Order: sequence, then C-alpha cells, then structure tokens
Amino acid sequence: MGEEKKVGREEDRFSLEPIPLDKRKPWTYHAVVWAGVCFVLAALMGGATPLTLLPFKQALVALVVGNLILFTIFSFTSYMGAKTGLTTYMLAERAFGRYGARILINFVASGIPAFAWYGFETWLAAAAIGVIAGWDIGGPDHLMDWRTAAFTMITGIIMAIPPMMGLTSVALIDFVSIPIMVALTGYGLYLGYKLGAAGALLSYNPGVPPEMMAKNMMIAIHIVVGLIIVGATIASDTARWIKPLKRNVLLAGFLGFFSVALFMEIVGSFYAVAAVKAGLSPDLAWNIVLVLKQLGATTSFLWIFLLLAFILQFTTNMLNAYSGGLALTATFGKSTWRPWLTLAGAVFGSIIAVLGVIWKWIPYLSMLANWVAPVAAVLLSEFYIVKRGFTESGVTKVRWEALISWLIGGFVSYYLSVHKPFIVPSIMGMAVAAALHVALRIAVTKTQK
Repeated sequence: MGEEKKVGREEDRFSLEPIPLDKRKPWTYHAVVWAGVCFVLAALMGGATPLTLLPFKQALVALVVGNLILFTIFSFTSYMGAKTGLTTYMLAERAFGRYGARILINFVASGIPAFAWYGFETWLAAAAIGVIAGWDIGGPDHLMDWRTAAFTMITGIIMAIPPMMGLTSVALIDFVSIPIMVALTGYGLYLGYKLGAAGALLSYNPGVPPEMMAKNMMIAIHIVVGLIIVGATIASDTARWIKPLKRNVLLAGFLGFFSVALFMEIVGSFYAVAAVKAGLSPDLAWNIVLVLKQLGATTSFLWIFLLLAFILQFTTNMLNAYSGGLALTATFGKSTWRPWLTLAGAVFGSIIAVLGVIWKWIPYLSMLANWVAPVAAVLLSEFYIVKRGFTESGVTKVRWEALISWLIGGFVSYYLSVHKPFIVPSIMGMAVAAALHVALRIAVTKTQK
C-alpha cells in the first residue's frame, strides 16, 4: 500500500512535466503494464472477430498483420514518451494545441472509448449472470428482458463506486482475476488442441464467397487494429517511465504488447471455432458469453467460467470508469467534478449496455480504428518529421492544420471501411492524416515567415 501511494504521488507530480532520467524504471515496467492490459476477456473476443469474416487460416493472417501494425504504432509512440518523459496529453498539446489536445486525447481517444468500453464490459458481466439464471440477455434483433436490464444498471453503478473514490482496483478482485484468465486461457488452449487434432481449425469457413475474401481481409485487419488502437496511441503514458533506449522500447512492446495480444487473440479464435462447430452462428462467434453458453455453460462445469467472468469485469471496468472520469474532468477543466463525471459516464455506459451496445461490437472496433488511428498519425508525424512542436517555446491554443489533418484522415478511413475496402482503411487514414499534417505545417510555417 505504501509503495502504491508513492507511485501515485509521483504520477501526480510529473503529470505536467517530464520525468527525470534518475526516476525512470526498468523497461520491464512498461512491458508488464501492457501485458496486463492485453491479458483480458476483450482480447479473446477480438481474436474471434476476424472469424466472422474469414476462414481460420486467413483470420490468423489478419491477426498477425493487425498486431504488427499495432506493434509498429506502439513502438513509435512508446519511444516518443521515453524520449521526452511526457504524457500523451502533453505531447498532443504540441501537435494539436492546448484545446485541440483536450478534444482529441481527453474526449475522442480516451473519454468516449472508456465509457463505451464500460458499456461492453458491464453487458458481459450482467449477461454472464443472466445466462446462469436463465434470463433473456437480448440479441441483435431484440433487447434484454427487465430482469437483465435492472441487473445491468445495478452492476454498472456498483462498479463505478470505487473509481468515484479514486480507486482503480480492489486487491481481492485483482488477486483472483489472473487465475480466472489463466483458467479461461488454459481451457481455450485445450479447445484448440482438440480442434486441431480433429482438423476442424484449418477446415473452418464461415461461408465467405471467394470474391469477398480480399475485401474481408482488409476489414478484418482494420478491426484488429481497432481493438487496441487506443492503447497503442497512448503508450507514451507508461513508456515515459522507462529510459529512452530503442532496444528496450522494442523489447517491452514485443514481449508485453505484441506477444500477449496475439496469443490471447489466437486463444479467442479457438473458442470461436469450437462454439460455431457446436451450433453458434458465425456472426456471433466473437461474443464470449454466447460462446460459453453454446459450449454448455448452463449444463456443465463451464457455468463457473461465467460466474468468474462476472468478477473479472470489475477489475477492467473500474479502470475504464476511472480513466474516462479523468478524461472528462480534463476536458471540462473542473477537478471537483471528477467523481460525478465518473458516475455520469458509468450511468451512460450502463444505459447503452441495456440498449444493446454489445451487438455493435464490430462497428465499434471499426469506428475506433477510423478515428483514433489518425490521431496517432498526427502525433507521430509532428514528433518524427515536423518536430517544430517540440522545439517552439510555448503551446498554442489550437493547431487547426493538425485538427483538419485528423478529420480528413478519419473520413478517408471511414469511407474506405464502408464503401471500398481495397486497402486497410485505418492505414490509409493514417497515411493521409500524416502527409496532410506535414504539408500544412510546412505551409503554415512559410506563411508565418
């Protein structure tokens, strides 16, 4: 507890200034933090998602390529944080301006996603109990029944109480969360072994027409990017605590981020194939609650996994609520509002959980990839190419050229994801945002001269 308080004081002290080199931690700190971020239920769901679009072998390629893209972004943003010792928000101020950073980092890349994730995680917790109790947890074409809805709202509000008090975790829950994930992962590996031995993995196909394979591959990679693009964008927040050695940054990213994320997603794909073979629609193979239900959670020992999944969501959701509350507080600039903004965000997340946000899982991941990836592109192009934001004295209120670049990059990505996915939409969106940002910054500089 004393060490946690010390870390908390240091976080507060260096929230608005660079962390001195003598305060830096080993690179393993950055790796362990992100290994924990990736070792979650959502990673299992993310790994299953490409199987709604592709056969197993192609889905595996999409997972590898998508995570390589994320690893690349993660490595560059991590080095940016390690080199400067600054938070993502402070870095964003230099690229987007003070108010631009408030909008894009605190709101678009943190606040909204945090409470949207809160809705997904709350649904998973409530639905896990709903399946055990025999309630109607809803579906793509209908809402959950009143019992599940009431339980969802109560669960969501209870989860928000610790973060309102400033707590991001509860020791007892943290203590049991890792064994729960180990158990889920172990059973998933067992399923993969059985399916592999039976030849079911390589023969899996959700019924994709050959002419759709290339387009679906682009969308599948895009969705994999969307799963952790927020984390890859804000990696500076923890990387600033390690020394700016490129080798160490790459090691932390590979061992703590890429390897764990890919491993968990592959395990998630085993769950999905097993559930589809047991009768679940391929379109719903990403939903871990429905997967466990299909595999016999109501009639076998797997009901324990559902009960444990309910407990597991508390760990993830308390952090979602706390992070989202901080983001909204920074956006509005009222520190005394933090507990109430945290509660308001949690209530919002619980309401959208009741309204069935879970059934928008794939569009949500696509939205994150569309609009958060260009934020990373502008940040990286400012630091590695333009560099002026890191050498000028003072921070401007708004850099319109950066906001315009982000907006156009986001629209390009959105258009491709909906209409013409001949290339990975988020990659094209990032390329457009970065190129436009560099061009506009050069033009603005010449005009100022």
